[in-house]
Amino acid sequence: MLIPLGLKAVEEELQAEVQKPVGGGRHNRTGGTNKRWDQKLKINVPRVGDFSAREEVPLKSYRRLQDLAKK
Repeated sequence: MLIPLGLKAVEEELQAEVQKPVGGGRHNRTGGTNKRWDQKLKINVPRVGDFSAREEVPLKSYRRLQDLAKK
């Protein structure tokens, strides 16, 4: 439970720092030379399968991290 909170705190700190040189929101189009440049990182996600139902079982922790990344 603490990992998502820690990741959220880190993201908020980074976003606050980005506001200073870039300004505005995520899609700000001011004429300055500094631009936002987000980076996505690849991670290995373990998979769980329910073979009787022939479907993948979604991982709740992975979904929560995806939701945090969208904010």
